[in-house]
Amino acid sequence: MKTRYLFVLAIFVTILTASRVAAETLLLGTLNHPQIAKYESIVQHAYADIGVNVEYISTAVERRLISSNDGLLDGLVVAATDVNKQYKKLIIVEPPLSNVTIFLLCLKQEPCDKSLLFSSEISIITEPRALTMLERSFQKEILAKVIEVQRLGVVIELLKHKRAKYATFTLDDTQSIPAEVLLNTNRVPLHTIELHHFLHQKHSHLIPKLAASIERQLELTQQ
Repeated sequence: MKTRYLFVLAIFVTILTASRVAAETLLLGTLNHPQIAKYESIVQHAYADIGVNVEYISTAVERRLISSNDGLLDGLVVAATDVNKQYKKLIIVEPPLSNVTIFLLCLKQEPCDKSLLFSSEISIITEPRALTMLERSFQKEILAKVIEVQRLGVVIELLKHKRAKYATFTLDDTQSIPAEVLLNTNRVPLHTIELHHFLHQKHSHLIPKLAASIERQLELTQQ
């Protein structure tokens, strides 16, 4: 009788534990950027597939990195592969969600090469995430006067109407530079990097199942 009771209790504990895991909710740092929505969708479906709920917290670029590394957030929806060189408690979840290339765009009558980033006489329109990735990739301070804008559409309009001579433009595998921008500009690729989902190390037990789930979601998006 006692053995039967212990067996029933073990089943109950197993069911309760499974219920708690299924109800687990992770808080993931994200950015208020139109291109992030597609990664949020992939990540959300991947977690749902393994029985984990996620909620997104939108913060500034550096704040989400610090908060995730400190464990205040549980991870990052998507970030450049090299962020864990500085933020050691963040673990890359394979496979990559995308590849991203940052281009320098220059009006056609202007010089156009990487050295412009390190000239204090140049002004460049850029997005915060592009600036952060470039400084990490070149491992030196960008000396050009940087004018930050939050929306890629603003960059397009400024270049189209020749209100800016130089700008960075960030594209993933599915995007291309708009034709109206190409008419007026030359372009130089500055840096290409993979984008990954990241988890805080305290959730490392989720990674094997999550990685397989992300791979399935990526395959579905390509169909």
